[in-house]
Amino acid sequence: MTMLSPRWIKVLRDLASNRMRTLLVVLSIAVGVFAVGSVSSVFILLQKDLNTDYQSSNPHVAVIYSDYFDEDMVYAARKIPGVSAAEGRSSYSGQVELPDGSLYPISIQEIQDIGEITVDQVRLESGSPTLDRKEIYIDRTGLEKLPVQPGDDIRIQLSDQRTRQLRVNGVVHDVAAFSTLFSGTIYAYVSPETMEWLRGTSLYDQLLIT
Repeated sequence: MTMLSPRWIKVLRDLASNRMRTLLVVLSIAVGVFAVGSVSSVFILLQKDLNTDYQSSNPHVAVIYSDYFDEDMVYAARKIPGVSAAEGRSSYSGQVELPDGSLYPISIQEIQDIGEITVDQVRLESGSPTLDRKEIYIDRTGLEKLPVQPGDDIRIQLSDQRTRQLRVNGVVHDVAAFSTLFSGTIYAYVSPETMEWLRGTSLYDQLLIT
């Protein structure tokens, strides 16, 4: 019969004499191992799902900011070897009036109809798939600050202090845009006709490329 060394005899006696403490230590270790395993598994799943969601929008690999240009420049960019898609965009910043009367930053971007967007595709979650003049989409991440739904009117103060009222035509999700929670800006989208009404021109100042 093999005799235990004094070291192990002491360990076993300590464990037996402090059963409650031993049980708590075992449970703590088990909970810690379970928590680490759960967090790691969730991270792996989220990382895969987020990347799949992002890639499904055909995200840009480059954005070129420039002076105003028209569709001819976009057409020329599409012909460059290695470019699979190119799209012109423009944006305009202002402040939107919240329900409590305060003003909050808003970034308005010009887009084509939902079905015609080729780069950084925007997904419609509610409302109409087409935008008419003086209509606007609101990104869903901004709804916490600006709780609106299709059919509501919002008032926007532009950078030159002009005020414009637009009809909310839908709620969208742009996976390529920052969340309002982190950026401190509500993101919105309008048609070329509405952009021309807001800033005086429908020409582009951004070229998105994949």
